[in-house]
Amino acid sequence: MEPAIPRHIRLTSHPGGVAEGKVPLRWGAASVVLRGPVVASPAEPRHRNAIGSYAGSYAVYRALAVATRALAPDHRPDLTGTAPAAAIGECPQWADPATIVSLDPYGHLVGEAFAAEIAAGIDARPTIAITRARIDLPEIRARIAAGDIVPDGEVVLPTGEVRVTKAAIDPVWHLPGLAARFGVAEHDLRRILFEETGGMFSELVTRPDIEIFLPPIGGTTTPPSGPYPVGSVQVLTAAPDRDYEFAGWEGTTNSTLNPLMLTMNRNYALTAVFRATSSTYVFEPPFGSSDLAAGPWANFGYAPWEIQSVTSQGEGRSALRSAAIADGGLSQLDLVVNTRAGAGSFDLRVSSEKDWDFLEFYVNDVRVQRWSGEVSWRTYQFVLPPGRNRLSWRYVKDANFSSGLDAAFIDNLYVPLDVPDPANPAALLSLVRLPDDSLLIQLQGQTARIYVLEASPDLLTWEPISTNLLTGATKFLSDPQASKYPVRFYRAVTR
Repeated sequence: MEPAIPRHIRLTSHPGGVAEGKVPLRWGAASVVLRGPVVASPAEPRHRNAIGSYAGSYAVYRALAVATRALAPDHRPDLTGTAPAAAIGECPQWADPATIVSLDPYGHLVGEAFAAEIAAGIDARPTIAITRARIDLPEIRARIAAGDIVPDGEVVLPTGEVRVTKAAIDPVWHLPGLAARFGVAEHDLRRILFEETGGMFSELVTRPDIEIFLPPIGGTTTPPSGPYPVGSVQVLTAAPDRDYEFAGWEGTTNSTLNPLMLTMNRNYALTAVFRATSSTYVFEPPFGSSDLAAGPWANFGYAPWEIQSVTSQGEGRSALRSAAIADGGLSQLDLVVNTRAGAGSFDLRVSSEKDWDFLEFYVNDVRVQRWSGEVSWRTYQFVLPPGRNRLSWRYVKDANFSSGLDAAFIDNLYVPLDVPDPANPAALLSLVRLPDDSLLIQLQGQTARIYVLEASPDLLTWEPISTNLLTGATKFLSDPQASKYPVRFYRAVTR
């Protein structure tokens, strides 16, 4: 029997009601027991004492798993065997609320320190994982060969490997302490965080009783930023979201290769660039003025936007233009759509009095960007939360003067509509041979579909390697056992 997905929507954006069962948390208390657990699970809204969700940007993957019934909505992780591999803390400075403001110093002790609370139904989870590992550094091997380092068999091994203790840390922000650290008022910090994330976390401004924020920090490129051994080869991959394609790497090296292999002989700063593969709205015939006057559009009658053919972006001949308005005027166009969580984009051009007349873009009545002066055609990308969203384009003028065309233009609008992915569910696999002779497997398929990667030595017997929920258009996988076989075949089976 499939797990049931709740049909009612639980709102937690106001203190009334849900605040009454909030798990107590005293940041800077003298011990972990007195401090209490950080609770950011959606399982029971009344217990939450933190804004955001565990696992940062990966929380949307859990949501996809629940939506596709690959994971039960009430699933809770089994914390058995997750105790830290090394004993760290408690330390006196952990009890100083002004010393640590961006992580939970007790985040690795959750399973042990709050076992009773978890057993009583509180869904508390670790935000720090401490493990042991061995790393192989060419510099250490070279120093051993030169006699500069003598392996002790404990930390430095005769093979040149080094035993280390690693900590993976999810950010946990104490908003009052963070505001004090940066010298800003807490209410200003909350408001700007709310606005600059496109209104994704309304509790930042509606729940002043919650002081903890788990920001969605993360990305879709691997490996992450950080130091890497000199001379090592790092493989960068970029995984586009649904309806997007990888356009290339920009920065220290400009390339369209994906994966991209870098030899670490210098510092690199790279950005993966993605572009929409199609537009939800293009303003070419048969799209006409009557479409702008009907849902889901709202074109304000006193100064309506219009379709024009003087300037446009790409292969089209038409684009939308703001109305001709007087000084102090406003021309506004709205679009209300139901979307999944994801990135949207549109092309824009502005020709206005610089720093006085603006094209402003709003998501759910929160301004997320604006442009002024002579701005040539360019693409702007933005992030939308799941659900009903209002997008607004406003051309606004100050009290005096004009310049240029005195207008704003938009074209080629893409929004991630909440509709099934029309892509072919059949999987497409391709292999990339890496410098260490291992394989990287690229899986392409239908978003929100589960694919089981299988391998075979003879095309007769197949064994599963991994089960993968495709959250975008592409996913990169590995096969740790590939080097053990002279021949290896792969296939992906939909579930």
